[in-house]
Order: sequence, then structure tokens, then C-alpha cells
Amino acid sequence: MFIRYFSSSTKFDLKDGLFVLSTSYLTASFINQYVEKPILECKINLNIIFLATLICQACLFGLVYYNPHLPGIVQNSTSPQFDKAAYFIESTKQTSGYVPYLIPKYLGNNTYNRLVEKYPSIPYINNPRKCLKQSIEPPKYGRYLCENRKNGTLNVLVLGNSFAHAHYNAIEHALSQNYSVIRLFSANDFNHAITNNETDACVNASNRALAEFSKYTKVIFLNDEEITFTYHISYEMAKRSRTKIGLNDMKKLEKKHQEDQKFLRQRLALIKCEKCVWFNWNKIICNDGICKPYDEELELPLYRNKDHVNRLGVAKVYPHTKEVIDKALEKIH
Repeated sequence: MFIRYFSSSTKFDLKDGLFVLSTSYLTASFINQYVEKPILECKINLNIIFLATLICQACLFGLVYYNPHLPGIVQNSTSPQFDKAAYFIESTKQTSGYVPYLIPKYLGNNTYNRLVEKYPSIPYINNPRKCLKQSIEPPKYGRYLCENRKNGTLNVLVLGNSFAHAHYNAIEHALSQNYSVIRLFSANDFNHAITNNETDACVNASNRALAEFSKYTKVIFLNDEEITFTYHISYEMAKRSRTKIGLNDMKKLEKKHQEDQKFLRQRLALIKCEKCVWFNWNKIICNDGICKPYDEELELPLYRNKDHVNRLGVAKVYPHTKEVIDKALEKIH
């Protein structure tokens, strides 16, 4: 219960608190009566018991340190081949959104075939990223993440924060053979000028920057505001995979999302850019008034944490990504 309280947004009421206090008291009384008193009344060398306890604890901590998933492994698993909890947690470390377990070896052929049927782009975009050696220096406050080349005519720059990092593979795949070079540069504070300042000065500065970019490009792609959920989705689904706790409370009302991001939506509405084309990914994640952070049929997370999609989430919105890019390419060719 303490782990659930500190590692998620689960709320506990008065009866939960009374339950913890009462069980703690009863457990302490039992141990005192039937464990501690007999030990104190006997002639056993307490130093030996203390030393043995320390050795056992050290061994246990050593095992957990060696394999953090050990506490989950020793529990009953729904599948000996695919331990959801372990793989969901492991995937949270992939900042690019890569999901290592989305292969037949772990999902099984039937589930994987259904996955590809629903998300045909997943075999192409859910791969470890392969990039060429950078040919130019990154911006002063950014960092180089990837560069690739093909036989097309477009020079493409993907510039943004961690969300650009997550969607890069899908953008590259959607462009197909149309680019000659595509580069990804990232800066984690890229959007702060618009979102964290309530004056128009930073919005105006952003408009001037986009106007400057427009002199050297044919189209600029921008995305709508991110959806922020209450839970760290992959981690929370890992915890719940071994219990009968439902997933419905992990969803978010679209109305609540719009209320939470009202200020950002107002700031984005002030952006003026004739060459800008918008990705409206939210309309895919949110439908029928509900924003869903996981695939209900497959029970697989679409999000790595509270607000970053993983590659499955990217695959879900990919048809829209492809549509927007194709329409833009039609206009500039």
C-alpha cells in the first residue's frame, strides 16, 4: 500500500488509513508476543541472530540490485514467456519511445499478428534507431540525435523537444524516399518560451523565429498540445498486470484535458505562420470524449509515462501523420 501511495497518484481514504494502523498494531503485537519475548527469555546469543539477519538482508538487497525485476519474477506470472510487468517497466527507460517487447517472441504470433493488423506501421517505426554520422554541428542549445539520407530532394529538419524525439521515426517513415537528408535536433526547453510566459513577448519572438525559418523552407510542421495523464502509464499498467484492478480510471475526459491545457491552447492560437501545418494527434488519442492511454483490446500501453507516447502510441496516430505530410508534399511539389 505504501508503494502504491508513493509511486502513483492513487488516493487513499480514511478507512484505508485505519486499516493500515490496525493491521500494523496487530502485527506488532503478534511479533512481540510470539517472536521477540521467546527470544529474549531464551539463552540464544542475540549477536548471532543479529549477524545472521544482516547477512540475509545483504544477500536479499544484493539480488534485487543485480536484478530489479526479481520481486516481480517470484510472483505468479500470467505468461512464462511474456512478463508484462517486467517489460512494461523496462520500456520506460527508452526515451525515444522504442518498445522492445512488440515482437512475436514475447507477444506470441496471434497477438503480434493482431497488433500489425491494427497498426501496420509498427514493424517499420518500432526499431532501434540507426543514424549516420552527423555532418553539421547542432544548434548551440540543442543536441544532435539523428541524421539520415535518401535519394529524394527535400532537406528536412526535425527540431523540438522530447516529443520530436518520440515521433521522429514515424516522420522519417512517412516521408519515404522524398528527402535527401533528414536531421533531428532536440532541446528539452524548446517550447518553454510559449508555455511558461504569460506575456505576448515570447509569442511574438516565436512568430519572428518562424517567419525567419519560412525564408528557407517550404513547409513547417507543428503539433498540438500534449495530453498529460494522471498516471505514469507503462509503470502503472505494469503494477496492475498482476492484479484485478481495472484500467478505466487511467483514461482522461477530453473536456478535462482541454481545461488543463486551456492556457497553452490560447498561446498556440496566437502563432502566425503561413507555411506551418499542424499535426492534430490529440483527435486520434481522444475520441468519443475520452482520451485513452492504452490499447483496450490488446491491453498494451500507448504512453511511456504521463505525457510521452511510446512507439505504439506513435503507430496509433501514424495514419494522421502520414496524411498531413502527404498533403503538404502535394502542395510543394
